[in-house]
Amino acid sequence: MKKTKAIKFYLLLAVLTSATISRAQEREPFVFSYSYFPLEADNDYIQQIQAKILLPVIVNEKYIFGTGVGFLQEDIHSTEINFNDKLYSVGIPLLYQYRFNKASSLQLIGNISINSQFDDVVFDDAVYIAGASYTKQYSEKLKLGYGIIYIHQFFGNQIVPIINVNYKPNNKWNISGRFPANMKGIYSINEKHSIGLEWMWLANSFRLDNLVYEEAYVKNKNAMAELFYRLRLWKSSVLQIGKGYNNKFYEVYTEESNQLNLFTKPLNQNLTPIQEFENKGLFFNIGVHYIIF
Repeated sequence: MKKTKAIKFYLLLAVLTSATISRAQEREPFVFSYSYFPLEADNDYIQQIQAKILLPVIVNEKYIFGTGVGFLQEDIHSTEINFNDKLYSVGIPLLYQYRFNKASSLQLIGNISINSQFDDVVFDDAVYIAGASYTKQYSEKLKLGYGIIYIHQFFGNQIVPIINVNYKPNNKWNISGRFPANMKGIYSINEKHSIGLEWMWLANSFRLDNLVYEEAYVKNKNAMAELFYRLRLWKSSVLQIGKGYNNKFYEVYTEESNQLNLFTKPLNQNLTPIQEFENKGLFFNIGVHYIIF
């Protein structure tokens, strides 16, 4: 296998390790984006800054090992719930891929991130991810991967079955993502301009350092749909501008849980939050993406 092809294959799969970073996408080893969510009260808002970079470390004909870093800052300013603070997530992914042949491979993934307000960073602020998937190339147009991801969050243990999709029915359309959590369809108008539609369904949690409760944390569930436009800047880099509709739901808890969750739904015990806050409405997003192929 040529080294460039191996790197592309690694980058296609490495996005699995970025599950705690909300806007990580297939085929995009570098992303920097800014999102703004206006709230109902005057001058209230939620804004997000995200950056991601993924790099191969060892590449040969049979296996690939790689790592990178992901960063998320979420700034919440709400007078309604008296919550004005910043939440951070900084993660380091790990990926090992073994290639059986030209059409199939096995991937083992891991990720550890510190999710907190970063006032006093301790190891108890860590969120862990582990998973495995099997990928097969069915045709020149279709590649599918079947896997399962385990995530240890402050609100419990998540089990997330996934199907990785990369489908190019023709030279205009590309459909990719991790079904059902995150899918994206892109239509190329020409070499410079394209439009697309994305949906996302994710959950995250952050330790709260400045509350009187020692184990306090916030759980964030987010469902969104976005219509976007892409302008090719140079070579493989694009400027993406999007507008969409989101449903963000925040809950504050004062004790950790070992409950089991399928995706974001608890399967056994269900804790009662001391505070909750929901935001439904439009949002704006702008970012720069580097696309491999």
